[in-house]
Amino acid sequence: MKHYILSRERSRKIEVFNSEKVTLNPIMKMEHPAQVVRMDFEPGGILGMHPATCDQLFLIVEGEGWVRTNETEKILLKAGESAFWRKGEEHESGTVNGMKVMIIEGDQLNPECLMLEELKGK
Repeated sequence: MKHYILSRERSRKIEVFNSEKVTLNPIMKMEHPAQVVRMDFEPGGILGMHPATCDQLFLIVEGEGWVRTNETEKILLKAGESAFWRKGEEHESGTVNGMKVMIIEGDQLNPECLMLEELKGK
């Protein structure tokens, strides 16, 4: 077994797209174009509206926040819930009290095969 630590020293602030109080910590890159990162949102943090560069699963692991696209209102999510955006889809996320998020992104993602239910109209 190997033990790994997700250190703040490897984190970098996200300041593009009018983002505030959000840091990104790379975790893993895979052979086919894909990666896993951790994103920390401080209280009041927002990752501004931007297009997904590839398919992206946004999974809240701690805290709660909101997500939206340029075509939807804010949808509230809590730990254990997720959003999925297709490549090119404009989206934004944020929080009032803070949240930690795992983001899995790549061109061959298909979360529908593993999800128990879809959070429609939540």
